Amino acid sequence: MAAVTMREGVEAALVAGVPGVSAVQVLANDPAPTLIPLSAIGVGPPGSATRAVSGIAAELREAGWCDAFDLGKVGVGELVSTTLFPSTGGSQNVVVVNASGQLSAYVNACAHQGLPLDNALVDAAQGTLTCPWHGFCYDATTGECMTMPGAQLRPLPLRVEDGRVWVRAVEG
Repeated sequence: MAAVTMREGVEAALVAGVPGVSAVQVLANDPAPTLIPLSAIGVGPPGSATRAVSGIAAELREAGWCDAFDLGKVGVGELVSTTLFPSTGGSQNVVVVNASGQLSAYVNACAHQGLPLDNALVDAAQGTLTCPWHGFCYDATTGECMTMPGAQLRPLPLRVEDGRVWVRAVEG
């Protein structure tokens, strides 16, 4: 229900705040998406042609996205931990969870005591992620803690482009 409430809130904000948007359609996270050229959605200089994949990767890096790993590395019901190295400097440890084909990225720290989630258990059927240290259970798609309401994993923006998983690191 939390995901539905969030979707409805995001849709209402977009419809109210973005001219021309009348509805939002939620699509399944396709493990092999079809790339849409950025120029086709109005991103980039006017009149620009379809961009090469390498051009898209360069634009993503410039916009703060980090190339995390190949999409095939994280199967359904699996978790991958990795370290991002943003162009702004520093590093950030993250986990990417594939719960029933939907990818989610989080800062690699349990909300309970901040311990790493590298060896967390993912239950694809239940859509949960369980911390290996003290058993705190999270909704793998939202990061909401089911063990201690009000606690939550820190989510990170994630996208898939050309078979690569990209995650945007956050400061702080």
